[in-house]
Amino acid sequence: MKERKSQQKEIKEHLLRGKKISQKKALVYYDITRLTSVIHELKKQGWDIKTEYRANERGGRYAVYYMEAEYISDYIKANTIFGERETIAEIAEFFESKNQY
Repeated sequence: MKERKSQQKEIKEHLLRGKKISQKKALVYYDITRLTSVIHELKKQGWDIKTEYRANERGGRYAVYYMEAEYISDYIKANTIFGERETIAEIAEFFESKNQY
C-alpha cells in the first residue's frame, strides 16, 4: 500500500508547480477539508504564499492561494545551487552561514 503524502507536502508541491488552489480544489484533488489551516502552517514555516479573493456566484467570496512565479524560480535556482532545502529562508540561512568569517 502506497503511503500518503502529508497535506502540507501535497499543497506545497501543488503551489511550487505554479498552480493556484482553493478550498474546493483542495477537497476534490487532495481530500483536504481545512486548507486554510494547511496554508497557515506553511506560512509559519517561511513559505511565501499569496492570497487572492474571488467572487462566487452567490455574491460571496473565497480565497485562492498561490506562489508568485519569481518566488518559485528563486526557490528552484537556490535548490540547484545549494542543495535541497525546505524553504527560501533556509537557503538564505545556509548562504549566510557560509559567508561568515
